[in-house]
Parts: sequence; C-alpha cells; structure tokens
Amino acid sequence: IANRRPLVFSGELVRDAQGRLRVDLNSGTYSEYGKDARWAPTETNLGLLKKYASAILGEPVEAADHNPAAPPPARVVQPVQAARPPPPAPVKPARPGPPLAAGGYKLVRGEPESFDFAKTGPLRLSLGDSVVEIHDVLNAPAALAGRMKLDGVTKLVVYDPRTGSYRKIAEGMTLELGRDPQSDIALGDPRVSRKHVRVSLRDGKLVLEDLSSHGTRVEALPPERK
Repeated sequence: IANRRPLVFSGELVRDAQGRLRVDLNSGTYSEYGKDARWAPTETNLGLLKKYASAILGEPVEAADHNPAAPPPARVVQPVQAARPPPPAPVKPARPGPPLAAGGYKLVRGEPESFDFAKTGPLRLSLGDSVVEIHDVLNAPAALAGRMKLDGVTKLVVYDPRTGSYRKIAEGMTLELGRDPQSDIALGDPRVSRKHVRVSLRDGKLVLEDLSSHGTRVEALPPERK
C-alpha cells in the first residue's frame, strides 16, 4: 500500500458502540524483495492504514488503533534464601587438670583440661622456646597492669613477656596462640605450631587445650613472679 509494498496484518476489525469502525492490530509485517520485516506502528503508518482501510471498506474508519500483543509474563525471580550457617561445633567437655607439681605438667594433645585459677594462681605456658603467662587482671605484673583498662568483665589476661603483647579473657571467650599471624597471640617461634594451644574461660575455670605436635607445658609461676 505504502511505497507499493504489500502489507500483511494480523488483527481484527470492530465496530464500536457509536457505530464507528476501528482497526485493532496485533501485529504487522511487510515483505520487500522477498524479505519479511517488522511493520512499525508509527503515527504515519497508522494514518496510512486508516486512509486505505476507509477506501477498501467504503466507509470512514474513525480510528486505527495499534494494540500490540500482550507482553510475555514478567519473569518472577524467587528470592534466594541465604544459606544457613553450619551449626557450631559441639564444645568438648574439659576434664579436670592434675595438681601442678614442681616442674609442671604437659597437656594431653586434643584434650581440653580445666584448672581452678583461684587455686593455681598465675600460670606459665611453655610452647617451644616461647613462654606465655596467664594472670588475674587484678594482679597482673606491674609492666602490664599500667597498660590495661579494667572493665569489670574480663577476668584473666594472657601475656607474652617477650613482646609485651596481651589479650584479656572474659567468661565464654576463647583465644588461640600459635605461629599463625592470625592467632590471637602470634608467636614468632619456629618450634611453635601454627595453632599451638587454645585458652578459654568456662564456668569460671581456665580451660587449656594443646593443639600442637610439639606439646605445651603448664606450670605455676614461681613465687617471685606472683
């Protein structure tokens, strides 16, 4: 019709309540030189359709509306549920540690052992060639006491006298000591395992667990260090 191009339409011809004819199109294509192409529903093309439909039907076509086919339903994206974190590993019960005789006691690897800190007093842990001390925050060495802030929550402090680093422990807390730089207290000692010993406070008791292949010895600090 327009520029001598044959037009092929899919739609319907309806007469509205006022008796007017209306062309409702669902799709439109034209063929040119043997190739099919999409017919664009521009105002110009709709006007041409109205003009020639009126001529073909022999009466005015008051409107030439383009009603595109209904779009495909929107894709519903189901919300992705966050993966549930794995349940926490069960806490291995700690067995009571033996009385600390002279020369100390070597922890049993992989076996948490509890100590009544009120009875043992300050302790010294020997890990490889390194030494770490555990003190009550209220009776810490003078070199450490002046640097700590008391908060009424933390009870004990793990202290590396060689580097001066320390970490306080409150009820329910756990610290890991080892050669791993990400350890709570990192020890630069080749004889210390990456994860050497775990220190925690459970029900008011100090719990020690050796994780190493080199061993951890615990002993009471001599009187001059208390």
